[in-house]
Amino acid sequence: MNQKKSSSWVSHWDHFWMNPCDLRMLAVVRRLYALLLVINLVFLWLDRLLFFNHESTLGASFLSPQLDMSSVRMWASDTPTMTSLSLGILMVSSVCLLIELWPRLAAATVFVLLANLQYSNQLILDGEDIVFRLFAFFLIFVPPRSDLELHQNEKSKHLFPIWPLRLFQLQMCLIFLCSAFQKTTGAAWVDGTAIYYVLRLDDLTGFHLPSFFTESLLLIQCATWSVVLFELSIPVLIWWQPARNWCLLLLVVFHLSTDIAMNLFLFHWIMLVGWLSFLPVECLDRLQIFPSASSQRTSKERWYRFIH
Repeated sequence: MNQKKSSSWVSHWDHFWMNPCDLRMLAVVRRLYALLLVINLVFLWLDRLLFFNHESTLGASFLSPQLDMSSVRMWASDTPTMTSLSLGILMVSSVCLLIELWPRLAAATVFVLLANLQYSNQLILDGEDIVFRLFAFFLIFVPPRSDLELHQNEKSKHLFPIWPLRLFQLQMCLIFLCSAFQKTTGAAWVDGTAIYYVLRLDDLTGFHLPSFFTESLLLIQCATWSVVLFELSIPVLIWWQPARNWCLLLLVVFHLSTDIAMNLFLFHWIMLVGWLSFLPVECLDRLQIFPSASSQRTSKERWYRFIH
């Protein structure tokens, strides 16, 4: 009996990680990720000499100490020239991800350079930067779009193991769960007053809410506790198929409303990209993001007639 239970658990575990799956959604995730990364790098480029080299106006004491060449830290931020060069390579790799040119090599390059760059100055890091770095690592294992597109024409031959998709899904759930558990250790979140203080951070809030809300202890407590409850329940309910679409809808409302209310740059947008890993791949067929083989042939025939 115990042997049967053990074999059943092993079978479920194997199915969870290795079940053949259509991974076309990850091609969409990859392009949206690359687009956000390019936007992020453009802003970093403007302040590169301020934040990422030992000759900056901040001074070397603000930056991570120089380590030997055998360590994880390499050469990206010792001088203005190397800072610009590393950011330039990072930008080129991001564009390669965006246009699907050697995407796995580009993802590996992005991961290494992001880790190196972020280590150089940890004072400007936030959760958004960590998510960018983690997603770059996950994208190393995602097949190129050309391989994924073959799937729709020969469904029995081009299914891939589902584990690259699982990496994104589990990471998104862990972000929410860890955030919720960390909130439960804070006195302001436990007594329900955390949102009161958050709404008074003028450098982070996009606008001021009406006083009837911000001055009401009951409404503030309801908002505070609902955030914790939301972050605890979504990572569980989203795995239940009947509730998944509702969870995704609530996540869109939550992230967009928080992005409007607070100045967190690209954090909520990169989170929305990560939650796309839970979106059914059938949505791509409805939106015709991946054209069918017949439509591709029709387009080629029209182009051939046009040039001839």
